[in-house]
Amino acid sequence: MPSERLASAEAVEISLVMPAYNEAAGITDVVERAAAVLRDIGRPFEIVVVDDGSTDDTIRVLTETRRTVPELRIHRLRVNAGQHIATVAGLRAARGALVLLTDADEHVPPENIRALLTAAEAEPHADVIAGARARRSSARHRDVGSRLVTLLVNRLTRMRLTDPATTFRLFRRSAVHEILQADVLAQNVPILVGFLRLRIVEVPVTVRPSEVRRSRYGILRLAHILFLALLNFSAGTTTILSLMAVGSLAGATGIAGLATLVALGVALQQELPTNWLLFFVLLLIVGLQFVLVGAVAYKVERINMNLRFRRQLEATRHDADDD
Repeated sequence: MPSERLASAEAVEISLVMPAYNEAAGITDVVERAAAVLRDIGRPFEIVVVDDGSTDDTIRVLTETRRTVPELRIHRLRVNAGQHIATVAGLRAARGALVLLTDADEHVPPENIRALLTAAEAEPHADVIAGARARRSSARHRDVGSRLVTLLVNRLTRMRLTDPATTFRLFRRSAVHEILQADVLAQNVPILVGFLRLRIVEVPVTVRPSEVRRSRYGILRLAHILFLALLNFSAGTTTILSLMAVGSLAGATGIAGLATLVALGVALQQELPTNWLLFFVLLLIVGLQFVLVGAVAYKVERINMNLRFRRQLEATRHDADDD
């Protein structure tokens, strides 16, 4: 049996990772349609569904689905840890040279898989192929929120993408390795791709809004993702950045004060007032110390944050395939 599993792992070329939470109603249809597309492509594949602690019958339905889709692998998290942890768990479990990532709610139909694979062949130097959704939302307020977040995320990550928040993506194995080794792994995956400066190519994909429930990516959800990116998922980071801001302000005030004293001394041809001179020099030194200490603390906090995230990931993981 171990040798059979090893041979199977070596044969996998394409992995489709699909985080799922309470998707019992439609998960079988999505998995079977995705499997049909991948079989038609004709390359060895696997479908890795990560159940994010569902409270409905998702696990039971997935277990039954394996009868018709033997390529399906099921990974289960002990608790509802959130989409990001489920996504990272899926990326870690994936064995293919090409790793596809999609949601289980069929917002982006699995038939779009072919477009990403075609683009990967046409763009061999691209690390990531991202599916740009043509129609973002049927609700005007969510569409406005999405456009705003797109603008801000592009500025934050220095990307120029039409849909930087999409989770429908294809990663090469090298890109997956960089993501999993990143010291900012706790970041949202689409934003993390921008921080790592991975080469991204966008391809248009069709969108079909869920008929079962409203989209989970309304304006509040999108704003929340951006908020976490700005704060780097850590209250400690916010405190450190505030400390560095205070230090920068103090240092700038010290420099401005010294420059003013020197200018007045030259203009009036008078000696510089010793008390004010010492005050601004001290202010400059204190400001520089705040910035330097904050920079070191920021690096340490990022390391600690990443370690906490990895411990949380390990604590929640349970492989249903081993049951």
